[in-house]
Amino acid sequence: MLEAEEKIMDDQYLKSVKEIEDLFKFMLKLSNDTDGRSVDTRREEVGSQIFTKICLHTASILRILPHSTYSKTDKKFQIWDYTSVAVLSRSIMDAYHVLYYLCIDDISNDELDFRFLVWDYHAESRRYKQLVLIGSQHEEVPKLEKEVINLKNEVKNHTFLNNLNKNTRKGVVRGEIPFILSNKEIAQSAGISEKFHEVSYMYLSSYIHTFPYSISQTSAIRKSEEILDLIKPIIDRCVGYLCLSIRDFISLVPDQRVYLVSSLQEKIDKWEDIFENLFI
Repeated sequence: MLEAEEKIMDDQYLKSVKEIEDLFKFMLKLSNDTDGRSVDTRREEVGSQIFTKICLHTASILRILPHSTYSKTDKKFQIWDYTSVAVLSRSIMDAYHVLYYLCIDDISNDELDFRFLVWDYHAESRRYKQLVLIGSQHEEVPKLEKEVINLKNEVKNHTFLNNLNKNTRKGVVRGEIPFILSNKEIAQSAGISEKFHEVSYMYLSSYIHTFPYSISQTSAIRKSEEILDLIKPIIDRCVGYLCLSIRDFISLVPDQRVYLVSSLQEKIDKWEDIFENLFI
């Protein structure tokens, strides 16, 4: 959505942009301070990788948002690309779920081992299938096929497999799903109410998949100010998931907690309450 008029701005929008910028700066500090560290667990290693992914998505959002200090677009011709902000926000939401699922959730060592096994099996299975689809003749393909078979056998023989319901078990054994929990289940475990998750996921997903609902929203815009009515709730959800990402990443690198100033902790506390109690 393109818009050149300055009247579209309002104080609440600017405040939301400033919130994301402040969170992003703190995330960069966390990332820089912990870069190159040796880690004791795979949770720390993967958590760092996923946190980096969330940082990159946030950087892209800030480049898109008009009047962000990271935006390089001509202020006389702002690009109000709220659809891309929605897509990136859904990506942050998904990345947070994986961060919590693999690196934070309080589970037994047996289940944690199984979750990472399923994760690895899905990754190698996907890689192998893609190479087969393009007809790759690379010498590594037969080795990868054996690795996939070995991982499949490990999954089938793991003691935790029988704890899954029938449909999930089938998908896991076939290498078709990387998680043994649904997004809804992960969200609930992270303290996010079912309704908040469903509303957010449904809304942002419509932009990911170009569902008719998202197109009808765009086509219904008649005044420039109406764009803010769409973009502000998206930004606010993004702020919430960034707060949870910071909270949980710090639990993996607790020495960084000393930099968690009271104002940021209060913001995290506020969003914890919103996630848990909104729509109940």
